[in-house]
Amino acid sequence: MKPKRKKKANNRALPFVAVGAGLALLAGAIAFLGSRSRRQKAKGAVQEATTPLRHAGREYDDVTLARKVESEILRDAGASKGAVAVSAQHGVVELRGVIEDEEKLKALGEAAGKVSGVKGVNNLLHTPGTEPKHSPPSDPAEVRERAEQS
Repeated sequence: MKPKRKKKANNRALPFVAVGAGLALLAGAIAFLGSRSRRQKAKGAVQEATTPLRHAGREYDDVTLARKVESEILRDAGASKGAVAVSAQHGVVELRGVIEDEEKLKALGEAAGKVSGVKGVNNLLHTPGTEPKHSPPSDPAEVRERAEQS
């Protein structure tokens, strides 16, 4: 006796199901992307989040400003980032550390003042063998007032 063969399943409907599913996905994507208000909200959120980062002259938070000053003034100065400590408070930048050359010391202070977003510079850098300079009083009201005057 011969073994019975299973009948082939009728798969004629499979292409129609696949096409139907594809059309449903396409229609959903068009409905989602076609919604102008959703697109506008998403676009507005992206612009709001990134625009301040792309525009010069904006106000930076103190940590970002300190890193920006550090990167810009030490890039070409030949001083190592470990030799100069940069901090900022309300837009006023303080430079601390020991620099071998008096001219380079002054140049770093001037360069820090030219960085966008800096409202003032306290150059507390000194040469080896000299007394370190002290920062002015750090009363928050005085610091804010100095920053606003700059």
